[in-house]
Amino acid sequence: MNLSFSTLSPSAINRSRHAGKRDDMRKRLLGAVLALATLATLTWSGTGTAFADDPGYNPHLIGGDPATEEYGFAAALLYKDQGDRPAPLRCGGALITPQWVVTAAHCVAGRNPADFELNVGSNDYLGGTAFKPARFVVHPYWDDEDEKSIGDIALIKLAAPSKERPIAPLSHSAPGSTVRMIGWGRTVADDPASIPRQIRQLDTRTLELSACSFGDEFDATPGDLCVERAKADAAGACNGDSGSPLLLNVGGQWRVIGVDSRSGGDSCLATDEVFTSIGFYLDWITDTITADQS
Repeated sequence: MNLSFSTLSPSAINRSRHAGKRDDMRKRLLGAVLALATLATLTWSGTGTAFADDPGYNPHLIGGDPATEEYGFAAALLYKDQGDRPAPLRCGGALITPQWVVTAAHCVAGRNPADFELNVGSNDYLGGTAFKPARFVVHPYWDDEDEKSIGDIALIKLAAPSKERPIAPLSHSAPGSTVRMIGWGRTVADDPASIPRQIRQLDTRTLELSACSFGDEFDATPGDLCVERAKADAAGACNGDSGSPLLLNVGGQWRVIGVDSRSGGDSCLATDEVFTSIGFYLDWITDTITADQS
């Protein structure tokens, strides 16, 4: 069964701090690289420092800019009970089929879908259409307690289909590509109240994976992308933007190539940012959605 993902044109729309065993992690990932070398071909239809709540795992856009267009595929994962949090936002995500959102595993692992809702279809995270999440599906690599920097990707099934047009995943992107981060994370590193209602964006570029070798368990793996800080290292991801999509413009259409996972160092903007690669995990994404439909 082939999945058909639809894209949006720019004119129509527009971080895991887990100690782990890096040697084991790398062995498994190298094996996964070989296994995933046979990525299935999908048919696209066109019209395209991070742990939520935990101090070490919450990216946000510092130095980002106001959105210049509508990102109807953007999804906001919200707590139903805000409690004493300054905002209900937990993570971001992207609608990739009418009923499935891709996000970071650390956003939903061990969580009860009944405690959340997703808003889709608005640059305002409190706007758009509210959906109940029916299921959280976390990549099995992330479930391994010794390997929590691997497989930081998850899918959320909506209880009902969205009428918003999804954004298509892209199976490959080269280092040096111009990309765009989007998200609702904090705009001031030490101010939990600085989460903006309106989504923000930041244009930057991808780097060679070695640029995100931090010398610890947060190093980028073969299943990741390394993304450069922008504006002379004064802008980039840091708290609240976990799971938010990394976008690449292909022929005038936005495509999603990654979800925000983690960075190195002990403070925002200390290093470049690691995004989980959509292309690396595309077989898993496709198989998960297809199995649910069978």
